[in-house]
Parts: sequence; structure tokens; C-alpha cells
Amino acid sequence: MTASTRTPARRPASPSPDRRRRALVAALVLLAPAAVVIGTYVALYAGEADPVPAGTDTPYYIWRAKVVAHDGLQSLPDSIASPFRAQAFRAGHPLLAGFTDSILGIDPYEWAFALPAVMATAVALGAGVFAIRALHEPRWTFPVYAIAAGTSVSVAQIALGRVDNLILDALIMAAATLAVATAGGERGVAGGALLLGAAAVVHWAMALFFVGVLAVFLVALIPRSLAARRRGDPVLATPSGRVALMIAGSLAAAAAALLLAPTLPELPRGGTGQRVTGKLGKQGPRFAVAGAIAAIGAATLLVRRDPRRGHGLLLGLIWAGSALVGLIVLLPESFHVLPAHRIVPLALGVPILGAAGAVAAARLLARARPAPVGLGLGAALLVALLAIGVVWVGKVWVTPSANHASILRQSSTAGQYLAAVGGDAPVVFVTRQAHRQDPVRFVRAGLPPDQVHRAYVYVGDPENLLAGRPTLRTGEDLFNSRSEFHWRAIEPLLDRDPIVIALWSMDPGQPEAGRTVLAEGVTLIRGPRPGSPVPRGDLPSPSPLGLVGWAVTALLFLGAVGLGWSAAGVPGAWLERVALAPAFGIAVLVLGGLVAARVGADGPGPRPALAVGLA
Repeated sequence: MTASTRTPARRPASPSPDRRRRALVAALVLLAPAAVVIGTYVALYAGEADPVPAGTDTPYYIWRAKVVAHDGLQSLPDSIASPFRAQAFRAGHPLLAGFTDSILGIDPYEWAFALPAVMATAVALGAGVFAIRALHEPRWTFPVYAIAAGTSVSVAQIALGRVDNLILDALIMAAATLAVATAGGERGVAGGALLLGAAAVVHWAMALFFVGVLAVFLVALIPRSLAARRRGDPVLATPSGRVALMIAGSLAAAAAALLLAPTLPELPRGGTGQRVTGKLGKQGPRFAVAGAIAAIGAATLLVRRDPRRGHGLLLGLIWAGSALVGLIVLLPESFHVLPAHRIVPLALGVPILGAAGAVAAARLLARARPAPVGLGLGAALLVALLAIGVVWVGKVWVTPSANHASILRQSSTAGQYLAAVGGDAPVVFVTRQAHRQDPVRFVRAGLPPDQVHRAYVYVGDPENLLAGRPTLRTGEDLFNSRSEFHWRAIEPLLDRDPIVIALWSMDPGQPEAGRTVLAEGVTLIRGPRPGSPVPRGDLPSPSPLGLVGWAVTALLFLGAVGLGWSAAGVPGAWLERVALAPAFGIAVLVLGGLVAARVGADGPGPRPALAVGLA
């Protein structure tokens, strides 16, 4: 064949302008709410010169994550003595922290800064998908619903240290969309089971509560299912039947996941009714306002009748109504398992319905004439309402007290001493005060990973500890109860000649005469003296830009891991699949991490990378 007769090679067709425009719009729809939510949670640290992670419960999650990242999940049950609980059955967060440490180089302390922004963004993207898939809202409303949910008082309240609950929110937000899709005859059973199975090892009690919400949804669908049966549909092809399959699959996946965890579940300690009432009362007015806005939003959806949104609206109403269940049923003092102050923020149907009200109000203003003025008014209203939500986050957020920050930093300095002298003797930190928050979590959070398991706290006078007895004070019931509680963990350690240390932030009056000052803030009461000066402990203090980098890196990592699973389990366009990819990434890493831990493929080194590759 001559050159003149050869068939010219075909050039690949370039994307059409319409496709490029649609891709650009989809990218903006995803990136805009992600940027707003990440920026909102990062900005909370911007005014602090030397920040520490917010939330009084956060240090508890940090030290557990350090243990798992350093020694693997199977080491968690024995990492602290009774009566303290390591809660190894709640393995979701430490597994995620282990992966971010091994794969991304973000250690558990740094992860505590980034996690609220990452998980709130995952919740936000899930809410946007719920809006366009379950409520059949137009695509332009995606960012409105996403920002409203991600910056809602519900998510902000949970983000303040309740780490497991925040991760759970991301999983159940995605599962809610799949429940509606399943009821409508689309695929979603397998994806929902995967998400809720992982949720069980994040926080099994709260995951079970959401399964209860889905069970109520199933019951509410019975009239439609009976109509489908009269048309000749099989039982499992009716809306209730399909949701029943998803619930059954979720319970089976949850049971399997919990059996893979290092320990079996225990009932949560919900606290007394007085304590629950006090915690809930602090945010009560904001939740009341959010509930009123949600009621208006629900009314607007009911008025704008659209048969396509029936299932989504039904689940949204039931989910929002679960907050009332928390207030009415779970608030009494006799109930100690699922306190209302944790159930009320779990009702993410409230911010979703509230966003529906904002969208309806904007539509109403947009009808004003001339058209450009109406559109401008509608857009301005949405921006103003979303800005209020962003401001609410700052009102809910509480930065750590100076004392808690000092404990973390002084504990880090003590860790430098322990690394220098070596050995494996237990270490007892003394405090002569009955702290309102358990100081063990703060001490352990500041220590290096290989020293965490050694640390305990003695509440009382150091002379009594050295004499081998607890400290009890006449007429000080709170102090005595704290002292006896900690003594139960320390008494079995006395035969091992523990090192005794006082941190000045925990033990007022330090440094005492005759004691060895290891470094500013740390006094050695008993133990080997170091051969050289002890350097000050170093804790990461991220800049806002660095915190954004951690959050974006972690979000992209979760999305990359979960995208294939989302594509297989989520019906609809790629916008929805990409938006739910971080939630699926969380789920497969948690479940994959459980399997890896069972076969010894977790902990430090290259093995977690293999687990991520398989996931």
C-alpha cells in the first residue's frame, strides 16, 4: 500500500463544550461546599498562637489512636488497666488514625486537628447528595444543603470532641440516601450494609439507633408496599421489603464486624439524667431554633408536592423526629445508655429540612420582578442564612482550657525523660486535685506512642502513694470517689516500683523543695535521674494553611479509597458517586483494617499500605 492510499489515523474526539461545562459545574458543586466547610473548621484555630486539639474527650481518642498506630489494634484491650476502659470494640477511629499515620504521615495528634474538618465535609457532601437524589431538588441546591448540614449546630456540637459520633454521622448520611434509593427500587442494599456495618465498629449503639430510624421508615412504607402487593409485586420487591433487605444486610455486616473487633461490645455509660440535662441545656436554644427552621422547611416540601420526593421526605421527617425521641424518652435520669445530648445532634434530618426552608424562601424572593433583582435577592438570602450557620459553629466551639493545654505539653516533656531513662516500669502522675475531667486522657495524649501504655494517674498526696496507700479526705466525697477509682488501677502496679512524676499543671504547689525538677513543668518524685538535661516536649502546632493541607490530603485519600466502592454501590451520576466516595472510603478502611488486624497486617511499617491497596 502506498503512502497516498493509507487511511489517516483518527484523532481522539475532544470533549464537547457541553460536556466540559457540565464537568466544570459538577466540580464547582463539589468543591464550593468542601472549601466552605473545611475553611469554617480550620478558622476556629486561626486565632490561637499555639493551638491544641479542641474537645475534652479528644485526648482520649488521641492516646487510643497512638496505641493502635504504634502496636496494632490487638494491643488496645490491654493498653490500660481496669477500671478504665479502652473500648477496643469501638475500633473505627483508631483504625482510621492508624492509616492516616502510616500512609499519609499525619500522626494521631495531628489527625485530631484535621478530623472535624474532614468528617464535617463528608457529612456535607452526603447531605448534598440526599437533597438531589432523595428529595429531587435541582442540582444548584447541592451546595446549599451541603453547607447547611456541614456547618449546622448538630454537626458542630458533635465535632467538639465526640470523634466516634462524627465519623458515624458521615457514614449514616450516605446510608440514608441509599435507603431512599433502595425503597424506590434502585440499588443500595449492598452499599448501605457496607456503610452501616462499618458504623457498628465506630459506635455500635448509635449505629443501632439509626437502624431503628430505618425500621420506622420501613413501617411507614407499609401502605405503599401493600399497594405494590396488590399489583402483584413480590414481598421483597415492595418498598418495605427492599428496606428490610438493607436492614438485614446491615445487621449481618455489623455482627460480623463486631466479631472481628478485639473485644465484644459493652453498654455505653450514658451518665445521669442531671448530667445529660446540663449538657443538652447549653445548646438547647440553638437546637430549638434549628428545629423550628426544620419545621418550616418540611412544610415547604409538603406544599411543593412532588411524587418523586415522597420517600426522601418521609425519611427526613422520621430522622428529624428522632430528636424528639431523644428528648422525651431518653432524658429521664433512670436512663443511662443513650443520653439525649448525643441523640439530638444525630438527627441530621433537622439541618436537611432546615436547608429546604432556606431554598424555598430563596425561590420565593427570586420570583420578584425584574428577574435580575429577584435572583439577586434570593442568592443574597441564601448567602446570609448559610453565613449564620458558619457563625453558629464558632459559638458552639470551645477551645481547650489553658490547664488542659499545659497538661498535654508537660506530659510531652515527661515523655522525653521516659525515653531517655528507658525501661518499662509503670509511670504514675500525681495530682492532689479531683479534676472535673479525667486527667489520664490528657497525660496519655501528650506522651510518645511507645510510652502511652505506661501512664497512670494517682489522685492524692505523693507521700501516701510512696507509702502504698490511697488518699482519703474527710468530708470530700468527690475527691474520695476519684481517688478510689484511680487507686484500683494503681494498686496492682506498686510491686513493679513505678516511676512517680508530678506535672505542675495537675499538681499545684510544684516544684516542691527537695524534688528533682526535670524541666519546667515536670518534677521527678521517684525514679532514675537522667544523665543529661531533659528537652522540652514538642507537640505539633499547625498553621491554618498546614491544617488545610492535612484536611484536604485526608479527604482526597478517603475519596480515592472509596471511589470504586461508591461507583459500584451508588445509583445515579458521577457527581453523587464522587460526593459519597469519602464515606465509602471510611467504611472500607475500617472493615479492611479489622481484617488486617486479625491477620497481623496492621501496626507500623509497610503492611497498612497493603491493606489500603486491597481496600
